[in-house]
Amino acid sequence: MSEDVSEEHAAAVREVEESQREFSRALGDLEGVVRSSVDPTKWIADRPLLWVLGGLVLGFWFGTKR
Repeated sequence: MSEDVSEEHAAAVREVEESQREFSRALGDLEGVVRSSVDPTKWIADRPLLWVLGGLVLGFWFGTKR
């Protein structure tokens, strides 16, 4: 009987360890998606002219305020 219990315990430990590995992989994937969606360099690279014009407008606006 103790052999059955130890086998069940070992199987449960393996299952928990596999679940932890899957969770870690999923968390890493989620982190990558979040980082890429929040990274402003992608937005700037997609529309550089818009960002340059926006910077010029803001610079002009701040420069003319006294």
